[in-house]
Amino acid sequence: MHLNFKKTLLLIILNTGLIFPQTKTNLEIVYSLIEKSVTETSSLEIEKSQPLKINLSSPASFEFLHIKVIDAFSNSGYKLHVDSVQKGTIGYSITGINTAYGEPFQDGLFGEYFTQRTIVYRTLINYTENGHVLFSKEMVNESTDTIPVSQVSTVENPSLFFTKGNILEPPVLSNLLEPILVVGTLIVTVILLFTVRGK
Repeated sequence: MHLNFKKTLLLIILNTGLIFPQTKTNLEIVYSLIEKSVTETSSLEIEKSQPLKINLSSPASFEFLHIKVIDAFSNSGYKLHVDSVQKGTIGYSITGINTAYGEPFQDGLFGEYFTQRTIVYRTLINYTENGHVLFSKEMVNESTDTIPVSQVSTVENPSLFFTKGNILEPPVLSNLLEPILVVGTLIVTVILLFTVRGK
């Protein structure tokens, strides 16, 4: 029974990466914010049962995200048509995406450095019927979480500027104090050890 417990514990340690979810990339978070923005259009009372035309207009750097926008509308139950003219038209424009990091902070005295990650996704959505604008609304969706500073470079996409943000370097004083404290602790331990042995 004791041996089985050790085996189980070893398997848990080896498979920690499978048990704990990996940190989402900044682009994956943008995808989730697209879905959130589409979900919130339900409050605008657009009739989902009737076929709708969708007009997508965004800066060139965001245009590749349009396929995700269409998928999000379709998955939410909207009947979209890009080419054919319908009674109602949804206009969807991505106006801005920003990634920012907070000041690094340490988890404990000798712990890892973390930073707060904030991604803001802005869109302009309007709806027209028979040429009349029934509403136009700017939506701002935001995601905030905490990630290790060491993972910042892995969650960003070098070719997508909006997935990157500036981050401050960890405090120099803290980096200097850590080895000093470690060495100081070792010296005190050695002194105490010889003092006890001498007695």
